[in-house]
Amino acid sequence: MKLARIEYQGEVYPATLSCNGYALQDGTVVPAEEARLMPPVTPGKILGVGWNFPAHIREMVERTAAGQKITEPPKEEVPPPILFFKPSSSLIGHGDAIVYPADATRVEYEGELAVVISRETRRVSPEEASLAVLGWTCANDVTERDMQSADKQWHQGQRATTAGGPGARHDPGSLHNHLPDQPGHDPLSRRPDHAGNSARCGRVASRG
Repeated sequence: MKLARIEYQGEVYPATLSCNGYALQDGTVVPAEEARLMPPVTPGKILGVGWNFPAHIREMVERTAAGQKITEPPKEEVPPPILFFKPSSSLIGHGDAIVYPADATRVEYEGELAVVISRETRRVSPEEASLAVLGWTCANDVTERDMQSADKQWHQGQRATTAGGPGARHDPGSLHNHLPDQPGHDPLSRRPDHAGNSARCGRVASRG
C-alpha cells in the first residue's frame, strides 16, 4: 500500500495510491491530474543522518571548504552516525521550488532514504526501532556546504526553507530517486554500502 497526502479543492486529505488516482478515506477517488501532492507527513521533527555509508564518508573527508579540511570521523569499520535536525519548514510538495538562502554560495542536493516513524520511540533496540516504522520514501536533502562547514552543528547548511523535499508517497517496496546525476550522489538503488542502516540509526536517535 502506498500512502500519500494530497491537496484537492483547497483541502488536504490523507489518501492511498490507486490505479485511477488517489483514494480518499471516504472512498472518493481523485484523478491524479486534479490532486497536488503534499509532503506525505507533517512531522514534529526531521532527524538527518550523516556519515552513513563509506563512499560518502570518503567523499566528505577529501573535500575542503573555506580552506579547511572537513573533520574526519573515527576510523571504525562502521563509524557512529552523525545526527542533525532539519526544520519542518524545509518540507515541500512534489514539484515545488527549492529556494536558495539569500547568501548561498554552494548548494548541493543528495537523494536520501527517508524513514517515516509512526509513534513516539525512546531507548529502543534496532528490532524495536523497525517496529515503529510507518513506511519509506525518498527525500532530496539540500545543503548549503559552505555554511555547513562553518557551523559545528550543521544547522546553517541544513536550515533553509524548502531544503528537504520528501518523496510524495510512503512505499514499503523498492525506492528510486530521480535527481540529476552528480558526482558522489548515486541513486539509492545503487547504494549497497550504507553503513548506518535505518534500524541502527533509530536505536541511536532514540537515546535520551
